[in-house]
Amino acid sequence: MSQTWRPRHGSWRRIAQMTQADPAGHGRMLEQAKRTLHTGELPDDAVDWEQFRTELGV
Repeated sequence: MSQTWRPRHGSWRRIAQMTQADPAGHGRMLEQAKRTLHTGELPDDAVDWEQFRTELGV
């Protein structure tokens, strides 16, 4: 039996809420993701994973 990929419960709702709360911000995020995929370059303000975890306190 093959497995079907399913997103985490409610993930589309979070994206919809984010888009609704700040449509321009969501658009900027998508544009940055597109640039990163196209160029392979991270944004100038990108934060290293360990620094991010430290800032979150995890």
